[in-house]
Amino acid sequence: MPFGKRYEAGIWRGEARGYSGAIVVDVETDETSILNIEIVEESEDPFTGGEALRELLDTVLVEDSTNVDAVSGATYSSDAFLSAVQEALKKAKRKTPASD
Repeated sequence: MPFGKRYEAGIWRGEARGYSGAIVVDVETDETSILNIEIVEESEDPFTGGEALRELLDTVLVEDSTNVDAVSGATYSSDAFLSAVQEALKKAKRKTPASD
């Protein structure tokens, strides 16, 4: 949906189970895009899973989408991060269709 309002503006929390524990993110949106993602909590290995989370965070922001590839070697952590972001975005989705 490239045009129109996709989200309610705000900060939305999502959580998923990573390789080493919970991954908790706050996702900030305006009405049309993902503005920022903050990793609130994670306990992934800093050299594998942790690095993958930082890489994915940047990729999701650039692509404005969670439809991105997992980081090789950290698939479980990648999938959990993307699931947490998707959970937050579900909360941000507009409840009614936008007419503008």
